[in-house]
Amino acid sequence: MCLPPCELWSQPVGITDDRGVEVRLHQPARRIVCLHGGLSDVLLALGMGRVIAGRTTADDETPALAHVPAVGTHLRPNLELILSLGPDLVLQHAGREEAGEPLLALEALQIPTAAFVMDDFPALFATMERVALLVDAGQEGARRIQDLRDRLAAVQRRTQNLERPAVLVEIRYPNLLVAGRGSLASHIVEAAGGRQVVTEDARHVRLSEETLLRLNPQVCLMQRGPMNPNPEPYVNRPHFQHLDCVKHQRVLVVEGQKFARTGPGAVEAVEELARWLHGGAQ
Repeated sequence: MCLPPCELWSQPVGITDDRGVEVRLHQPARRIVCLHGGLSDVLLALGMGRVIAGRTTADDETPALAHVPAVGTHLRPNLELILSLGPDLVLQHAGREEAGEPLLALEALQIPTAAFVMDDFPALFATMERVALLVDAGQEGARRIQDLRDRLAAVQRRTQNLERPAVLVEIRYPNLLVAGRGSLASHIVEAAGGRQVVTEDARHVRLSEETLLRLNPQVCLMQRGPMNPNPEPYVNRPHFQHLDCVKHQRVLVVEGQKFARTGPGAVEAVEELARWLHGGAQ
């Protein structure tokens, strides 16, 4: 049984990934192993989940991929298991050196690979467009990408003339770790009509109690995830009581699956945060 449009599979496809590597396939990919959950999300958002032949344990909670074999983690996939799935393409998130090591091993075995960075919205959409070419997502894929662009633009139009509250995004507590300007969470905050209060360009920034009090954010987001599975409420933290976000009850728990996982879910995170930040003012 073949996946539509079968008549186009004989046509070669190609892109340049974010390593600067030219990726050329004799035909659109139809058995893909995704070594990053955000890239699984990209294929699902394009309506091409059926081509996902393997995933990582990061997708254990993704219902649409419950039937797909897991090949390990993002940085430590099982290469033998990947090969047993017969992929015609392996996708990975670029950036960390460790993430590139499995790709080198697979390329030595003549398995095509592609790596992408999706740490902000322009990079997300550029990745989606190239993945759409590799799987021949066609007009439906293009329509879905444009829909995400339109949704993001709609939020930005609604919030562009509103006051931008100063926002802190907590990643871990205690030993406070917060999102810096290099993080996806920072881009979500800015797109939702907030102002990232931490100015460092790093993705993660360690913050002292003194610095936190000086920054005095108007809004605090507690990112629930592996480093912060059960966020301690701010009202239970004595040294947080002087913060404006606590005084005015502007503290929100957000899911790391949307705020830290680079992928199309970030657009939904922007929409949800904008509604919470600005409410009826939109």
